[in-house]
Amino acid sequence: MENKELLERIGINPKVMVGKPVIKGTRLTVQYILKLLADGFSFADIKKEYDGITDEDITACLLAKKNTYEEKLRILKSIKKGGEEILQDRIENHLNEDLSDFIHELD
Repeated sequence: MENKELLERIGINPKVMVGKPVIKGTRLTVQYILKLLADGFSFADIKKEYDGITDEDITACLLAKKNTYEEKLRILKSIKKGGEEILQDRIENHLNEDLSDFIHELD
């Protein structure tokens, strides 16, 4: 199954679980499924506990979290890059002001 198809299994609705991403047709949040996995539950354990949940649903939760993480990482990298550019501009402006002050002192 393609990633796009997997992600279609995840929905966000402000009226369901306060807008947290859930497995469509359920009130099971992506966060809750990931917590179960982190606590040692297997895919089989989760499917046994929650009728109708499939391997693809659980995989979709993992993929949704991976995509969220990658997006946050891209944002942080762009902020960092932007911050470096801002810092460089400030240094250049400061150096230009110092040079200008020095030239005026020579006059």
